[in-house]
Amino acid sequence: MEIVSLAAKQIFTMFVIIIIAVVCYKKKLIDNNGNNVLSNLLLYLINPCILFCSYQKEFDAKMMNGLLISLALALASHLLGMLIAALFLRNKQADLVNERLAVIYTNCGFLAIPLVNEIYGYEGVFYLTAYITVFNFLIWSHGIICMRGSCEKKDMLKAVTSPASFAIIVGIIFYVAGIILPDFMMYPLEYLGDMNTPVAMLIAGVCIAQTDITKTFKKPRIYLVCLLKLIILPLVFICIFKPFFGDGILMGVLTIATASPTATMCMIFAVKYDKNSTYASELFAVTTLLSLITIPLSLFFLKALPV
Repeated sequence: MEIVSLAAKQIFTMFVIIIIAVVCYKKKLIDNNGNNVLSNLLLYLINPCILFCSYQKEFDAKMMNGLLISLALALASHLLGMLIAALFLRNKQADLVNERLAVIYTNCGFLAIPLVNEIYGYEGVFYLTAYITVFNFLIWSHGIICMRGSCEKKDMLKAVTSPASFAIIVGIIFYVAGIILPDFMMYPLEYLGDMNTPVAMLIAGVCIAQTDITKTFKKPRIYLVCLLKLIILPLVFICIFKPFFGDGILMGVLTIATASPTATMCMIFAVKYDKNSTYASELFAVTTLLSLITIPLSLFFLKALPV
């Protein structure tokens, strides 16, 4: 259970940074403009650095096979999310699309990357890139279709040209070709990647600070979405795939990704397509806070479940 203890310790650290960010926002040390700058730094610089660095190792056929398995499991995780959302969220109401996307798509960039990196290191991030690849493809196709009703070619191009996808593509090319950068080039990239956890949690904290949490927790539908997203989905995922893939690093990484809170892209899409962005922000805030409890529980279940 060392992994569970390490996850709990890391999540407590992340929670403290979130609280600091909330206080900073309330004291006007960080405003929305500052948060946008931090978000851009994370999206366009910090995350790509850590993703690329995860591929800076000698080619290993076993790890490459693990990456392909991660790709299949990531697709299965998203399909499970779609199935669970369709089965349990069926009321025809204005916010149905926000709730379904909140269950399906996880914050694999802002939360899963720093957590996986702290627990499993670059090897864990290496496997997580498969999940991020599937996430980018599906959210820019299925996600937009759900929000807008259709998907254009330019939307699909964004799945390939996003900073994360670009870093992964370049990283894979370097990995397969056996190109390893010298230390004097790697050290700056690694230092930038190490900024991931504090910057991501500051962003999350500022977003949460803008939500009336007390009012939000009084909405019954929030609890249903959280139950499906943070408990049912990861537990079903573990029950199905642990008998085949065990409870090692690969399943640990995919469990964290599956159990992570609602993606920030769900908020962004809600704003862009006028789908009650306030409710989308509330779903993000509550699932983020509760995931700090449920992610360690999911890892505990992964380790404790007999095969």
